[in-house]
Amino acid sequence: MLENRNTLAEAGIAARQHVERHFAIENEARALVEVYRGVLEAE
Repeated sequence: MLENRNTLAEAGIAARQHVERHFAIENEARALVEVYRGVLEAE
C-alpha cells in the first residue's frame, strides 16, 4: 500500500471522511446532551 501513492491518498481521504462523519463536534455535543438528559430524568 505504501508503494502506491494513489491508494495511500485514497485511504487518507476515506479515513478523514470517516472521522468527520462519526466524530463531528455536532454529533459529539448531541450525544453528550443525551447523556445529561438521561441523568437528569433518572433523578
